[in-house]
Amino acid sequence: MEITPKIRNSIFSILVKKDASNVMHLGTGFFIGLEGLFFTCGHTFRKNKPSTNELYIAFPQSESELYKIESLYHKSFDIYEQKGPEYHDTAIGIIDYDNSDFVVFNRKRPKDKNVLYAIGIKSNSQTKLHPLNGNKADLSLLEILPTKLTVSLQEALISDLPNDYSLPRENIASERFFNNCVEMNGILEKGESGWLSCI
Repeated sequence: MEITPKIRNSIFSILVKKDASNVMHLGTGFFIGLEGLFFTCGHTFRKNKPSTNELYIAFPQSESELYKIESLYHKSFDIYEQKGPEYHDTAIGIIDYDNSDFVVFNRKRPKDKNVLYAIGIKSNSQTKLHPLNGNKADLSLLEILPTKLTVSLQEALISDLPNDYSLPRENIASERFFNNCVEMNGILEKGESGWLSCI
C-alpha cells in the first residue's frame, strides 16, 4: 500500500523526554481534526504514566522539532480489568500545532475478510531512545510502515488467560469478547501502539 501524503502528514511519533539528551518513542498518534486534535491508544500512556510536562510529538526525520502535548485524556485498563461488551483503550489530546491534514474515522464497521492496512511508526533503535539536542531530536531511526491485515472475526476475544485462545469460543466467558473490536489475522510488533488502520 502506498502511504498518501495526507496520511503521512497526519501521523507522528509520541515521545517522552527521558533526560536532557534522550527521548523515547512510545507509539504513534494521528490527527483527527484541525488545531492539533489527535487520537491514539490509551495504553500508550497508561503503561508509562509520564506527566504531560514530559510528553511531545514529532515527525520522523534527522532533525525533528518537538511539539508539546498541551492536554491529554486517556481511558485504558489492563486486560484483566476489561469486561465486555466494550473494550476501553483510547486517548485524545491537543498539541500546539497548526495542522492542515487529518484523518476522518470511518463509521462503517469492517466486514469479515476485509483487508486493512495498519500504518504507524516503528522504532529501529534497540533501546527506543533517540538523541535530543535542545528542542530537536534525531528520529532518523523511526520508520513509517504499512502492515497488511485481514479481518477474521467480528467480536474480538481479548483475554489475559492464554488457555482461552485454544478453547472453542462457546466455552469462553462472554465478558472476554468485545463488540467494539475485530480480530485480525496478524499482530503488530510490541511497541507499535496507536497505529492507524485504513481500509
